[in-house]
Amino acid sequence: MCLRSIILFAQTCTLLFSQFLFPQLPEPSGLHCVGKMKFQINIGDRPEQYTESPSDFRKLAVDVWYPSTCNGDAARYMHPKVFQAYKASRKLGDSVDISFMQQLKTHAHLNAKVVPGLPAAPVLVFSHGSSTPVELYTSFMLQLASHGYFVFAVSHTYNSIAVEFPDGSVVTANRTYFDKRWTDAINTGWEDMMTFVKSGADLEAKRAKVQTLYGSDFPASGDMKIWPADIASAIDLAITLNKDRAGPFHKRLNTRKIGGFGHSYGGSAMANALISDSRIKVAVNLDGWQFGPVVIGHRFKKPFLYVRGGYPQPDALNTAVYSLAGPKFKQLKIIGTGHSDFTDLPLFSGKDNIFNTGELHPTRNTYVISDILLTFFDAHLKRKKATWSSLLRNYPEAQFE
Repeated sequence: MCLRSIILFAQTCTLLFSQFLFPQLPEPSGLHCVGKMKFQINIGDRPEQYTESPSDFRKLAVDVWYPSTCNGDAARYMHPKVFQAYKASRKLGDSVDISFMQQLKTHAHLNAKVVPGLPAAPVLVFSHGSSTPVELYTSFMLQLASHGYFVFAVSHTYNSIAVEFPDGSVVTANRTYFDKRWTDAINTGWEDMMTFVKSGADLEAKRAKVQTLYGSDFPASGDMKIWPADIASAIDLAITLNKDRAGPFHKRLNTRKIGGFGHSYGGSAMANALISDSRIKVAVNLDGWQFGPVVIGHRFKKPFLYVRGGYPQPDALNTAVYSLAGPKFKQLKIIGTGHSDFTDLPLFSGKDNIFNTGELHPTRNTYVISDILLTFFDAHLKRKKATWSSLLRNYPEAQFE
């Protein structure tokens, strides 16, 4: 499979939603109800690099999930236009039953007030997979917010298949731009590099090979500058909202305790953001190929967790890239998972080779991944004792490597 098709949609899956009648998201396991608000960031000093117009400047949508009162209208799962764009991008026929989307419960209350009496809580920033709507990670956002985190989920405009903004408008991906970038030469260079990192060559030679590709005009290297800048803008938003006396989050955020996590391309971006942004104290890469020249051979000075699925890729590449990561780096594997298990997709499709979902039960999958994130972030942002031994006993499919 060429890299372009993987990057355009890292999950490489097709949703046949009619397999299940009105599936639901797992109930959040935390003490708190969950609220959801949507914000827009207009960045007037960042020209838009994903469009051709010189008058375009970067704008982002950020969904904030947080511990709230239990009052307010239920937040919908996904804007119909976002789903239609996603459906079209996956080439799904009109016969696919999506009626359950009207009944899917998110367990979140739209624009609810922050739960009273909660001390200033840590902030987590989330970065989605390439082309993947941020809504497809809702189950994890709910889990983290119910346990007392403010989760700022940024949508990378023009790379996500579609992004809903607060006014209800939807901006779709610039597919022409991305198709032009992933040329035959780029894909050939990628395949050549991947063949080499899977060989018996020593790690130093493998790192050098990766560095050569990443240091060229490799498109992902450029994205690993744009996406961390988007992540930084989401942190700026959190700080601004925390200072806004008239806003809903005034002094409710602990902006000295900021962590980040992302899936696939977003996990790769989060590693770059951890290195470049001093405000991010800890980060997690959920099953992402690690792009970006600054990460190759980097010795992490802050805690970084790489959680991979129970299948071969992207092992060979990340083994080389992370080979000098040092003691701040930890790696976990979740047996029975595929790449798409780090989204909500298995809740809708079940196990399927086309969907790239694994054998692990979908609901259990949600709790395994959520509890790994909670154990990691609680230890580093809430000063709780890391209960890894307990987690591994409860979830034997999770294994340190």
